[in-house]
Amino acid sequence: MKILTPLMIGTLVFLLGLPADVLLGQVLAKYQWKNRLLLLFAPNSGDTALNRQLTLMQEYEASLNERDVKILVIFPTGSKDCAAEDCQGLYNDYQIDPHTFSALLIGKDGTEKLRSKTAISPTALFSVIDAMPMRREELTRKSKPKGG
Repeated sequence: MKILTPLMIGTLVFLLGLPADVLLGQVLAKYQWKNRLLLLFAPNSGDTALNRQLTLMQEYEASLNERDVKILVIFPTGSKDCAAEDCQGLYNDYQIDPHTFSALLIGKDGTEKLRSKTAISPTALFSVIDAMPMRREELTRKSKPKGG
């Protein structure tokens, strides 16, 4: 029987104490500190709420880009945005019912900022994003004159 050292026990306790979104795999890690994510979970591509959400966002591509928002569509069986195993991991990590639609906004820091079981209006989405401290800092940096 192998004995756990205090360092190993401490590391294990630390990792188990972290929220699920901090322990996410490579699917979302590549976006952390670069993009905000709108995760759209749906049972399949024909889901009414999913298609409503995508339609609502089509007209706001420039506003989404300005706010560094990437939209990822996630199905229980996998999608173009993640392999089946990774998608299942996201369903588990965020405790999403695979039979219903859910929309989650994930901040650049990797934490959940907004959750809805119905399509989120662009106005509501942008209101939440624009109230974030990191977004306000981005706007302040953009408004300062360059080279001064």
